[in-house]
Amino acid sequence: MELVSIALRHSFREFCSSIVLRQIDDMFLSCGIGRSKASAEALARISGERRTRMEEYYASLDWTDPADVQKFLNVVSYALLQEYVPQNYKERLRQMYSDAGFSVEGNTIMLADYGMPSVASTPVSGDLPEISSSAEQRISAITRRDILDKLCTLTIEGRLSLIEFLKLTWPDLDSMPSPVSYASLKDDIVRHTINFPDWDYDFLLYRVLELHECSDELFTAFLASCIHPLARPNKKEIAELLAFFNESLQPDGYVLKVASVQSARAIYRAYMFGTNDEEYIVPRAIEMIEQLARNFHLVVRKLSQRHDNRPALLIQDEYDVQDLFYALLTPFFDDIRPEEVAPSYGGGHGRIDFLIRTEQIVIEIKKTRPSLKVKDLRDQLIVDKDIYRTHPHCRTFIAFIYDPDGYIDNAVGFERDLSNAQGDIRVKVIVAPR
Repeated sequence: MELVSIALRHSFREFCSSIVLRQIDDMFLSCGIGRSKASAEALARISGERRTRMEEYYASLDWTDPADVQKFLNVVSYALLQEYVPQNYKERLRQMYSDAGFSVEGNTIMLADYGMPSVASTPVSGDLPEISSSAEQRISAITRRDILDKLCTLTIEGRLSLIEFLKLTWPDLDSMPSPVSYASLKDDIVRHTINFPDWDYDFLLYRVLELHECSDELFTAFLASCIHPLARPNKKEIAELLAFFNESLQPDGYVLKVASVQSARAIYRAYMFGTNDEEYIVPRAIEMIEQLARNFHLVVRKLSQRHDNRPALLIQDEYDVQDLFYALLTPFFDDIRPEEVAPSYGGGHGRIDFLIRTEQIVIEIKKTRPSLKVKDLRDQLIVDKDIYRTHPHCRTFIAFIYDPDGYIDNAVGFERDLSNAQGDIRVKVIVAPR
């Protein structure tokens, strides 16, 4: 006995005669149904290329076989997910198949007791979180939309194919189910972005990958893939995207930082502020900056002793110190912003020498000189601390005082008096050499 009535099949065929051939092919191929030669008797009763195509798909099915019938029901379920199918027809489909004795749950139609898993309940394999993870979200909907809308204006896959790029985040893409059909996620993406490109980035990122509501872990892993050197060889592009990501993520407590290095290229991952990861990163950055400052005078001396009696590279004023220190910082930090405007203070605006945005560290550079008294220098730093305390991206203030001529008699006491690790911002004063 045939398990799907001729009336139900004819009704669905007539609906499909109103859509395009590619949409018909998508529905059946996504559910693993190929075409066979339709009987002359069946073709004699119909007209039109779309009805013929439907009969060819019908001809490949054994309507008495529960497995084949479930494949056809999967096609009908696929239709229920499509935006081009009118809502009133979807309701009619659900009612007709329910009346015929099939199990209808939302957008899934099954033979009673057949046990076919629905799209929504199909497990996702692999070590990464599921696309629709229920894990806690600290990254707000606003931040996610800001970032995803920006990515929709770019070529997110860079120099990779789209599938190669997505596998950086979802290694098991081949076996993961699609949320819009019974095909695998990879097959659906290939079909709709390459073979018949009717999915744009917006549909892919929001409707298919559901990045606007996935776990923070998955969302940040995807962002790290966007700046992976396999996808983006251009360091300037990576730096610009990294700065945008971190500026967007920072209010929600995340930062993308270098996790490892491959072939001299940085591989990034996300860290949460207020966790052990962040508690390690910022102190390590402060330690690195202090080491550069403590050894700054050695670098200056080496530059004054050049090969073959070439002219010395002299550090004569504060601007020279700033330029050289900026060059020394560059290999270690991705997002260094020189000459950042500070908040207003006393009716005017100061300028920060360097802001390391990701770690939220402000660096002020000063060089002692005969006309700058130690008391005046101390007063300047006290004012600077008050200014940077109100800066939205300053959690650590570092003042490097380059004192090559030893104008500060008690450098150790000077550092201790002005530095502090408590309060709303960390303050570290470094005098070198001493």
